[in-house]
Amino acid sequence: MVIKTLETEKDWYVVRHGRKFEWSKSMFRFELLRKLVLTNQRVVFLEDKEIDYGIPLEDIIEAVPDTVGFAGNPYLRLELKSGDALSIIFQCIGVRSFMGIFLISKQKNLTKKWIEEINFQIRGARA
Repeated sequence: MVIKTLETEKDWYVVRHGRKFEWSKSMFRFELLRKLVLTNQRVVFLEDKEIDYGIPLEDIIEAVPDTVGFAGNPYLRLELKSGDALSIIFQCIGVRSFMGIFLISKQKNLTKKWIEEINFQIRGARA
């Protein structure tokens, strides 16, 4: 069952990183942009409505906030039971992406809401 989707956020996408956040992987690399979907069983990355990558909730310890860069751009990091991590940053590619303060504020809000919902689902998956 789909719990949350980024499809409703016009012009917002995510880029998936490993534990180390890499700016060069995010900046103007439109082929890496994905839509994020959270189900009651996994976190899924969609490319053109097709599943590109997914991770079962049972493999995730928790979602935690982090920041990168001098502006403190927020992103979320999934701490995995394997000892690895998966970092996810929200990016706006539309005209609104030039609205500076609005962009960071929205990015922080999206990051916070997704962390809360992922952690809620993780706790539910273990119950």
